[in-house]
Amino acid sequence: MKLLTLYTITGTLFLQAFSFRMFSTFPGQKPLLKAVLDELCLPDIQCGAGYIGVDCLIKDTKIEGIISCHIKGKPGQSKRGINLMGDPENTGKYCVQSDYANYINTEYIQKCMNKCVDDALK
Repeated sequence: MKLLTLYTITGTLFLQAFSFRMFSTFPGQKPLLKAVLDELCLPDIQCGAGYIGVDCLIKDTKIEGIISCHIKGKPGQSKRGINLMGDPENTGKYCVQSDYANYINTEYIQKCMNKCVDDALK
């Protein structure tokens, strides 16, 4: 019994420490993913070949919520669009409107300004 409890606790902690979400699309649709990441100034999210087509790993649930708000209502998996894992039709399942508004009003502006300065210095 104690061993089973130890395995359960260890497994739960492991899954929480290494949990992530996927932002995905079909083959040939990578520009759709990159467009959303560029619109939100999230160049650090890496995308590559995945199970169905192109997958991007999102390790931060706050970023997942921001992307969810941004793509809410856009064509999802059934229309060969983009989607978050667990929300194939972009219903805004992970969207927290206050986080999205805060991101757009503060972090987004700062990231975009930094990107513009970096691009100008190149």
